[in-house]
Amino acid sequence: MRTVILHAAMSRQVVRIDDVLIDPLYEKRVDAKVGDFRSALGIPLMRENEPIGVIGLGRSAVDPFSEREIELTKTFASQAVIAIENARLLNELRQSTDDLSRRTADLTESLQQQTATSDVLKLISRSTFDLQAVLDTLVESAARLCGAPHGLIFRFDGTSARAVAAYNNVPGFKELWADNPVLPNRATATGRAIVERRAIHIPDVLSDPEYNPPKGALKRAQKLGQCRTTLVVPMLREGVPLGTITLWKTKVEPYTDKQIELVTTFADQAVIAIENVRLFEAEQQRKRELTESLEQQTATAKVLQVISRSTFDLQTVLSTLVESAARLCLTDQAALFLRDGDVYRMATTYGYAGDAAKYADMPPLRPDRTSMTGRVALEGKAVHVHDVLADPEYRANEYQQAFGYRTNLGVPLPPSRMSGCSRLSSSAPKS
Repeated sequence: MRTVILHAAMSRQVVRIDDVLIDPLYEKRVDAKVGDFRSALGIPLMRENEPIGVIGLGRSAVDPFSEREIELTKTFASQAVIAIENARLLNELRQSTDDLSRRTADLTESLQQQTATSDVLKLISRSTFDLQAVLDTLVESAARLCGAPHGLIFRFDGTSARAVAAYNNVPGFKELWADNPVLPNRATATGRAIVERRAIHIPDVLSDPEYNPPKGALKRAQKLGQCRTTLVVPMLREGVPLGTITLWKTKVEPYTDKQIELVTTFADQAVIAIENVRLFEAEQQRKRELTESLEQQTATAKVLQVISRSTFDLQTVLSTLVESAARLCLTDQAALFLRDGDVYRMATTYGYAGDAAKYADMPPLRPDRTSMTGRVALEGKAVHVHDVLADPEYRANEYQQAFGYRTNLGVPLPPSRMSGCSRLSSSAPKS
């Protein structure tokens, strides 16, 4: 049996041996110990064309396995692969969720320790997931405590920095900096802080030989702001700039070391707020993905239960598959077409109103681009049409008018199983 299993795994194919005593596979093999079996069967468990296991069967008498028994065992092998993959995905999701929870807990503790030092930081901690409120409070508090009449917070996306929060500026000033991003270079204090990843303090920009905002909108912004003394502190996460806190005065009045240290603290708090929001959103996304995965696994289990109970009732299995696909994809209607010679006929549906008998009277579809089913059959891959009425090639008007769908998704059935396609449709155009 060991040889059958190894051969099935290595060949990635079904191995059937009617009688191991006369099969050449066992000649001169040390591991070919016949034992109590004569007929043997090995079915590989395949995932993405790679063997992950083998189902091995043996009979003590010479009694070759039939094609029906082989197909049934292959079905069990497919179910085993699905179960193994589902278990693997669930374990990964659980591990990711645990890791995310630990990171969130660590950052929350760090935030609580730092925000306890001042009333401003307490306000930030109460607005952990309202990032805009946090940034607005930060720039106002930093400016007031440092005696700066004006301030901006920029967010850096890896290419340029745009203003996202402002304090005490003329109308439209923040929008001007938002619509005309700052590049990471030494021509502006903000760009210089991003490049050097450290606080930039310029006592008088008019005396700085490198300070020269580019002509156009940024030059107009410099004139509107009437900047003379500026302080820019980068918001760094593990050395990577996320943005800056930018303060300036309209007169020459340098900032003190204590003020620079205070703005640096605010910059650190901004990073924590940004990171917490990112982690919170990531955790919510993970939860949504976990919920979706569990729903999919539940639906898969339901289908497998139907398959196991309805081995010879194909219609029940197909109907369950179509309904499960429709529910999981939040779609209005679903249908499954099977090939009948050179055409494709509707085999089962979900969500279609009216007399089901009329579906059998619908004209069959051919493998061409005039229908969703025909297009899937022609291309042999999933096809997604956002709006069939806006598709110049779509001509299956009788189907569309009868069922009222607009958005369609068609997926082919694997040719190794049966020829056909599954189609999901919605009554309103959407992605």
